[in-house]
Amino acid sequence: MFTRFTSVSSHIPYFDASVEEAGLRERKRIETLCSIEDHATQLVLDNGYENVTVDDICHAAHISKRTFFNYFDSKRTATLGRLHTDISDELQDEFFATSANELIKGIIRLILQQAQLNEGRSEEFMATLQRRRKKIMHASEELAAARVMSMMRQLDLVSLLVGQYFDRHPEARRLPKVDAEQESRMLVTMAHSAIRMGTHYWMNGTSSSHAELYNACVGALGTMAYVLDQEYCPVHSPKEAPADNQRAVSDSGPQAHNEGKES
Repeated sequence: MFTRFTSVSSHIPYFDASVEEAGLRERKRIETLCSIEDHATQLVLDNGYENVTVDDICHAAHISKRTFFNYFDSKRTATLGRLHTDISDELQDEFFATSANELIKGIIRLILQQAQLNEGRSEEFMATLQRRRKKIMHASEELAAARVMSMMRQLDLVSLLVGQYFDRHPEARRLPKVDAEQESRMLVTMAHSAIRMGTHYWMNGTSSSHAELYNACVGALGTMAYVLDQEYCPVHSPKEAPADNQRAVSDSGPQAHNEGKES
């Protein structure tokens, strides 16, 4: 019986149960992919990015350099992960089906889905990688800057998709005094900010669930909405928040997971 390899430090399964239904070749492919990411991130956390080589990763993962480069084009990609440069038809169709009053939550979901393409990895292992990679980027300005540039390119793709959403659903527009491209970018920027806040909350917890990460991001969005005093808007003069909104802040924080359970 095929035994799932587990993470070097946390003893969690590399891949989910669905992979066990696949053929041996596919299971070995995912096992090797996960092993490279596992050892690369742990070695960099333990020793620093500059002090780890591809040879070190290969030795730890018991693979050849040729095998390494069949999976990753560089040490940086193995350490930080691959950002996907296109959005699948399936994800696009799901996004276009989002209702107008749920649009910004749909954007959050789409960005997270792009970042969480498991490719057979288990949620627990993905969560472990994500937490390690955040720590690695916090320790290296160079890696953080490289990741930001890659993320900006990905957010540009999402902005284009939001523009296409407005073409299909013009009633979803909220800002008639600006063009659709500008409104798209504003929404994506807000969604990304909520994701950064929500990820911070989630990182400080113990959950490995994508649903909990999504809910933390929606909670962060609620906090941002309180600060702006409405869901999203052009800059306006500040007003004193009513008592009901004071309560909304605590209700929409990272513990407020009742809303948006559909991850």
